[in-house]
Amino acid sequence: MTIPQRSIAIIAGCALVLFAVRVFEDETKRYTFGHPHAVDAAMLALLIGLFVTHSVIAGIMWMQRERWLPSDAATFRFIVVKALFWLNVATIYMASGLGVRLDLAALYLMIAATTADLDVRMVRRYLLGTADEQEKARGTDRQSIALERTATATERTAQATEDIADRVGAS
Repeated sequence: MTIPQRSIAIIAGCALVLFAVRVFEDETKRYTFGHPHAVDAAMLALLIGLFVTHSVIAGIMWMQRERWLPSDAATFRFIVVKALFWLNVATIYMASGLGVRLDLAALYLMIAATTADLDVRMVRRYLLGTADEQEKARGTDRQSIALERTATATERTAQATEDIADRVGAS
């Protein structure tokens, strides 16, 4: 299974779980799981985690700003505004001890899992400079890509030099 296929399968699974919960669960029922304040703390932790995650993504994007296209700059602004949104929501969140609906609890777990996965992969790739095993196997890690680009640029330079020599020789 390829990485995109696995991603689609995970997203489809999450959507099916959410759909099933929404269809079969009473919308007025709330869960505290026996620990209402822990549920509130988990919600606040999620909001803060979303702020931190979006801030880290924005920071990594900012470090790569020399290579930005206009769409990259727009994506950067979008991510920063989302970070500000999550910070704002976290600072106004009011713990009530009422618990959460089951669909929100399911979404919480999905967001927590995907956020943790993203954070680990981003730190490993962009801060520690390590490539995933699949990137190394496919030759799509940064070192392989840099070598390929250098070889391509060298070939183009050689071809351009030959073209110029042919034009000069033909004159």
